[in-house]
Amino acid sequence: MRTIFSLLIALLCLAANPTTILAQNQPAKKSNTARPSIDAVYKIRLGAYAKMDAQQLSAAETKLKDLGQVSASGEGALTRLELGNYLGKSTANKVVAEAKKRGYKDAYAVKFAEFSNAMGEPLTHTFQFSAVKTLRVAKLVDALKTAALPDNSLFVHHSNGFYHLSVGLFNLGMTSHEAAYDAFATEQGFKEGFAKTVSKSNGFVAPRPEPKPEPKEEEKPKEEPKPAPKPDDKKDKMNGNKDANGNSTTTQDKRDKMNGNKDANGNSTTAQDKKDKMNRGAADSSKTNPAPAPNSTDSKKDKMRGKNVVPPVDSNKTAVKP
Repeated sequence: MRTIFSLLIALLCLAANPTTILAQNQPAKKSNTARPSIDAVYKIRLGAYAKMDAQQLSAAETKLKDLGQVSASGEGALTRLELGNYLGKSTANKVVAEAKKRGYKDAYAVKFAEFSNAMGEPLTHTFQFSAVKTLRVAKLVDALKTAALPDNSLFVHHSNGFYHLSVGLFNLGMTSHEAAYDAFATEQGFKEGFAKTVSKSNGFVAPRPEPKPEPKEEEKPKEEPKPAPKPDDKKDKMNGNKDANGNSTTTQDKRDKMNGNKDANGNSTTAQDKKDKMNRGAADSSKTNPAPAPNSTDSKKDKMRGKNVVPPVDSNKTAVKP
């Protein structure tokens, strides 16, 4: 009776508040809000070689291709063998341990790149298409070798017991990039891909300084050509009778200027010179208006009549006595 009575009481309590009873009997779920920090992209450096041929690179791919992309980069006289692209140092260190088990005992993680491209644009997302318990990506590595994508890099991020596989880095403004990665994931059989945030950048990246324009050469004013000197001026300058400006430098000219006998243009202003100019003007006018020539017909008639013809007297000549 007591057992039946206790069972009835338990049923009544369950009907009154079923959520509380079930919560006490089930373990609490783990929160998925906490995510490991992704500070940068890392690579795993496997070793450095003075000489590396194609056979050595092929051997490394055979051993490690399922862990990520194998590559070789030159630095000085050495060739460095590197593995994959890993989001966050904790993920890289996890793969380092696996690489050491496969014979690369000197392997270590190195920071490869920040989340920005060569143009200074922020890269905030990667296109995630799968999450697996065991890292086996050899088929994806081969497919990415020939894929036509903006970025053929395969990224691995370990979180909550899973390896999250993604391709490329971009920001949400690069819609064509996101579409290309989505199409590649669909071709590989992953139809549930999405853009995963890897960096909480606010989108601001300091722009590169613009190159300063080269200073322009100052244009020199064009010099006007000087008038060619006259032959007389050259002679006067050679004889020292004129200065560089063409002004007379003779002693008489200087005296005339000092005595006020010449004006600024070098013309004489004395009374005698004025009279000479007036007389010259009269003489010039007589040349301009010459006396009328004698009529030859009348002269012949006078001779025939017995009249004496007196030749006209030239005023400019001295009179001759008969």
